[in-house]
Amino acid sequence: VGELLGNSTSRTDVYQYSTNTGLTSCNLPNGGGEGIVVDPTKNIAYIATCCNQGQIRIYDIVSGTFQTPIDVPGEDLLDVTISKDYAFLYVTTYNKVYKISTASKSISGSFSKTSLVNNTAKDFWGVTVHPTNGNIYVSSNWQLGSGTSTIEYFSSSMSGSSTRIATAPTGYNYRGIIFDNSGNLWAVASSSG
Repeated sequence: VGELLGNSTSRTDVYQYSTNTGLTSCNLPNGGGEGIVVDPTKNIAYIATCCNQGQIRIYDIVSGTFQTPIDVPGEDLLDVTISKDYAFLYVTTYNKVYKISTASKSISGSFSKTSLVNNTAKDFWGVTVHPTNGNIYVSSNWQLGSGTSTIEYFSSSMSGSSTRIATAPTGYNYRGIIFDNSGNLWAVASSSG
């Protein structure tokens, strides 16, 4: 899921929709959210905060309570995804992708934007995990006019360099990305026109 609320530190409400129970919500006081992912085996939602809060908020869906958040260094968190085995979160900031253990709730690795093929990229945005091989896919340069926008992938070991798979058409910038159940990669491309 992409941005939950614009650049606001007021409040974000996150809603769970169910055909059986209707609408359930949780409130993020003092801050907006940029992305959310759910671990269905634990009924836990992980919410990437915006506005320089630098936290992954952890929401227990069953008890309706927040757990102790995970602190992430740097600037805004832009997106969050989870590994197929639910053992790791991958979180994008402007400058890095962080790998976070869901068991220890600590950072276990990072990948810098300078390791991208598009190594002059101003920032990251979207992040998703390939459903079969576990590679990490990211979009870069989400802001219009910030340079060439690409989609690239790298190993979940967070080492080595990336492989570029797509460059946005002139006038477009990639933002959110996700794989569907068939393994097709989908991307949002934004344009100023």
